Amino acid sequence: MQMLGVVAEFERAMISERTKARIESAQRHEHQLSRPFALNASQRGEITRRVASGDWSQAEAARLFDVDRSTICRMMWLDG
Repeated sequence: MQMLGVVAEFERAMISERTKARIESAQRHEHQLSRPFALNASQRGEITRRVASGDWSQAEAARLFDVDRSTICRMMWLDG
């Protein structure tokens, strides 16, 4: 049983190393690692400005740009 545990730990370490190597390789080659944004930079800027100034609520912005309200919430949180 102990031998099986050792083999499992070794396999986990190998998987971790391969994953880290793939991520580093993707970053070196400038591949996007996450999903693309639902909104482009100018749309995000417009929404951030309008919601921060109180012109729109997050729900109104989501309705206007045809995205879920959680997208607006995350965007506001990330853009800070």
